[in-house]
Amino acid sequence: MDYLLHCSYALYLFSYSVRDILWLRILSVVGTGFLITYNLLPASVNLTPVAWMSLFTVINGIQIVILILERRPVAMSDEETELYNSLFHSLAPRDFLRFLKVADRRDAKPGDIIIKQGGPVGGVILLTRGRGQIHVDDQVIAHSPAGQFLGEMSYLTGDPASAQVSAAQSSSYLFWPTGRLSDFFAANPPLSASFNAILGVDLVAKVKERRQS
Repeated sequence: MDYLLHCSYALYLFSYSVRDILWLRILSVVGTGFLITYNLLPASVNLTPVAWMSLFTVINGIQIVILILERRPVAMSDEETELYNSLFHSLAPRDFLRFLKVADRRDAKPGDIIIKQGGPVGGVILLTRGRGQIHVDDQVIAHSPAGQFLGEMSYLTGDPASAQVSAAQSSSYLFWPTGRLSDFFAANPPLSASFNAILGVDLVAKVKERRQS
């Protein structure tokens, strides 16, 4: 029955050459299955390695299920798809949807103040529908279309809002409170740098737009 050993070791050898962690684990499980079978043969029953290899198989099996679930297609609404393609495409789709769950969805009527000048913003705002009107000392200096962040400078620096933003028309926006963001990024550190990069791209686009206007 040495062919069981040869098959097992051949699968282990092949698994080391694959780059996909899912296939590596699958090949390892199959190879371990051959070893377990070999150690349970009447001529060579050895329960100690069988016990350890069974444990390894269970662990690999759980990880295989997790990997398969993580690779399932992600379903998004039309609004979520548009947001993802326009702003958040640098994130993995599942990370993007998890990030959206941290936000509050709010509506604003024409004239409603979204950010008050000199006050705390308390988080990051993304206008998803409508248009914002930006005031400094009661003077309108710019407009913010849907798809732009608001209050990102205050979020990054911790300073009060340097301008007031009100809804120029019926609008909707996403609001990520600072405390909630801090908890989310503490649990997902790589996403903090990714989100800051997204804010940076938005800021650069605003600077270019205002220089051209």
